[in-house]
Order: sequence, then structure tokens, then C-alpha cells
Amino acid sequence: IQEKYFQAVFSWIPGTAQLEMTGALFFDSGDGNWCGDISSSILYHREWEKWLLWVVSFNHDHVLGHASFEGDPRFGVNVIDIELMKQAPENTPITTFAGIPHDEDPDFFYDEAQDKWYMAICRLDPSINNRYRYIFFESSDPFDGYKYIGQSLEGSETGGSFVKIKDELLFICGNSFEKI
Repeated sequence: IQEKYFQAVFSWIPGTAQLEMTGALFFDSGDGNWCGDISSSILYHREWEKWLLWVVSFNHDHVLGHASFEGDPRFGVNVIDIELMKQAPENTPITTFAGIPHDEDPDFFYDEAQDKWYMAICRLDPSINNRYRYIFFESSDPFDGYKYIGQSLEGSETGGSFVKIKDELLFICGNSFEKI
């Protein structure tokens, strides 16, 4: 169960090709509880000189939260204050950018050429027997104003990431539960 874990930060040591744990991330959504939530997407915005983060809060009804902060989360024990998405009413369409319970594995990416933020959320889809499917959004803001732009073709997917190769933005997904 994810509630018993925490997110570790590892550094790769080029001379030895070894990994070394250099930090740990914990999250506080304002209730004073330090949660060891996992599956965060984190990036450093050089112009703003801030870290930006999305995470799934398994400890708070399995909804997404986000944060913007200074300091370097790559080293030491870090407690990051997050803001949880407002929980959406029951039966909210999966194409709505809202705090829908059971959301997982957020990933976001800023495309400088398009001046757009792209967000992928792994979400249960009732049309495919409540299997997970990635839903894609775009916005001019890293944390708000996202509009639906598409979805993956099949369900049972988690663990996806945006990747930019040359001028093409791709989304790579790592899982199909039927293959396990």
C-alpha cells in the first residue's frame, strides 16, 4: 500500500554508475500530517527560480495536489506544503480538470515553443470497466486553467511521462496490467 512509503531522491554518480539516495520528500496539505505520498512530477523553472510539483495524495482521498516552492528538494528530508485539488462532485466527466478521486501519476511539461503547459493524469475510466486511462490537458498556467485536449486509446495504463525528442512532444506510458 502506497501509504506506507515515501518518495526518495536519488543521484547518479557518473564515475561509478551507482545510485545514491540524497533526499526524501514528504507532503503537508495543511492538516499538519506529513504524508509519504508518491508519484510526483517535479521540475525547476529557471526563470521563476522555483520548483513546481504535482503529486498524488493517496492519504487524502487519492486526489492530486501541487506546490511551488524555493529551496532544493534534491537533498535532505523535505516537507513540501501542497494544495490539494478541490474534490469534484460524483459523476464528473473524466475529461474535466478537477480533483477526481483515484487520480494517479500526474506528469506536466512546459513547452517553451508553444508557451503552453501540458498535463497528463492517469484516471479511472468507467467506459472501459474502470481501468486507468491517461487524460491530457493544456494550459497557460502550471496549476490552473487546464483544458481537455485528448486521451490515450486504451486503459490499464500508469507510470507515464512526457518526453521531448527534437521538436516532437511524446508521451511514454510504462504499464499494462494485462501484461504482468
